[in-house]
Amino acid sequence: MPYKNDKKRLTEHRAFILRMQEREKRSPAKNVKIIIILMSVLLKETSDLFLVIYRSAQLKNPPYPTLLHIRGTGFNASARYYSYITCSHIAEKSGCQVIDLDHHLAPENPFPRPFNDVYAAYKSIIFHANFMQIDVNKIAISGYSSGGNLAALMTIQAKKDKLPVALQILISPILDLSRSLKKYVKLENKDSFPNSLVDWFIELYLQNNFNAYYAPEISPFWSNSLISLPPTYFLFGEYDRFRSDSEVFYDKLNQLGLWTYKYSFKEENHSLFWRNIQAIETISTQLKMGFNLMKIPRLLFSNFSNEAPSLKFKFFAKENNDKFEFFRKKSSICLSK
Repeated sequence: MPYKNDKKRLTEHRAFILRMQEREKRSPAKNVKIIIILMSVLLKETSDLFLVIYRSAQLKNPPYPTLLHIRGTGFNASARYYSYITCSHIAEKSGCQVIDLDHHLAPENPFPRPFNDVYAAYKSIIFHANFMQIDVNKIAISGYSSGGNLAALMTIQAKKDKLPVALQILISPILDLSRSLKKYVKLENKDSFPNSLVDWFIELYLQNNFNAYYAPEISPFWSNSLISLPPTYFLFGEYDRFRSDSEVFYDKLNQLGLWTYKYSFKEENHSLFWRNIQAIETISTQLKMGFNLMKIPRLLFSNFSNEAPSLKFKFFAKENNDKFEFFRKKSSICLSK
């Protein structure tokens, strides 16, 4: 495995992500209740995963419209504190509860483990919707970067399994791990996120299985099971390293006659979701419109062109907004067993 030769580099990378989060000065949203749950999902590989639930103090009368979010990890280094900030603000502004999904990390746990984790968690959450206070008719799935890859795959599989997804939000997603989509490569090369780092992340995730790069269960762009997808929103920066992925997948869904919408943020790169409050506002508005929590401007209509795994819950902690230890210290958790 390439991981064995790159173990020092991987350790340094995970430490760097942790240091970045420790220096982060932005605060989570106020008036958002945060519940941390340790979830035992019985897969072929039995293990525990964390769910973090964000509920605005203004939420009343459950069940709630719910966003299931998969954070960006590069498949190999979790950024839990950044997710703490973004998910809490979305929960505050959208009128939805937000559930942040966890997964094991490559290269200790390469493909298909991360997808198996998030999809098993999704099915378990649906099965226990009453306990989780979820309105099953108002479920959205979102993901950032590598999380956007897993979110798109999860939505495709959910539709095959006839499970509920009302809309999906893909934020700077990597949708083609073959890296063959080059429509906006000149703009992408203005991003400070280098292609060499992307290639390394993919190698760690797929363990140099080059035949898998075009597989639809890895690269959602190459899926032939798109016709039943729900409304799909794309957010990306003008100079985003994965802009071609979003733009070309957007075109593909449009050609199938599916409801799609895209937002390109001027002069932003791949880090826009971490830095740009307008992205949070946009996602919150998408959720409000998608769940009929606000009136939809008429102009937007022009774009119309089973058995759950076993589950055990344990309330791990209830964090106040001024206590960041769980998010900072556990942000690079490997979950290797």
